[in-house]
Amino acid sequence: MPKLKNPEIQKEITHRVISSIERLIELGLVRNQKELCLASGYKEANLSKVMNGERQAPLMLLHFLSFSYGISTEWLILGNGTMFKNK
Repeated sequence: MPKLKNPEIQKEITHRVISSIERLIELGLVRNQKELCLASGYKEANLSKVMNGERQAPLMLLHFLSFSYGISTEWLILGNGTMFKNK
C-alpha cells in the first residue's frame, strides 16, 4: 500500500485514528480494541502497534471507522470539522 511522502502528515492522521478509537471505546460504541478488530478484520497485533505509535494507520482502518462508526473522513485525513459526521 502506498504511503504518504510526508511522515508528519501520516503521524497526524494516525493520531486522529487513535483518538477516534479511544472515543468509540469511551462512548461504549466499541467495547475494546479486540472487538474493533473482530468487526474490521484487522489483526489485533497490528492495531496494538498503531495504538502505540509503532505503525501508521492503514487506509482500510480509516475507511472502516468512517463507514461503520460515522467518523468523518475529512476529520481523519485533514483534521477539519468534527470527529463524527453530521447526521
